[in-house]
Amino acid sequence: MEVSKILYPGYVHLGDERHAYGVTLPDFPGYFSAANSWEELSAKIQEAVELYFEGENLDISKPTPLEKLARHPDYQDRI
Repeated sequence: MEVSKILYPGYVHLGDERHAYGVTLPDFPGYFSAANSWEELSAKIQEAVELYFEGENLDISKPTPLEKLARHPDYQDRI
């Protein structure tokens, strides 16, 4: 059986020598993850998503369209 994947947008807050890289997922309120390097970021995102949904039986909505998020003031300066 093939499982279809649904991709959700994430916004990266760029790090520097003093600050970690951060990620928020707009469709999951309260979600945040961080990593000290770009290379660690995807593993940290996965870990945080698993913790976010641990023990939950949720009806997850469809992802918010990127076009809508791009106009949102909270995400204007993110990648």
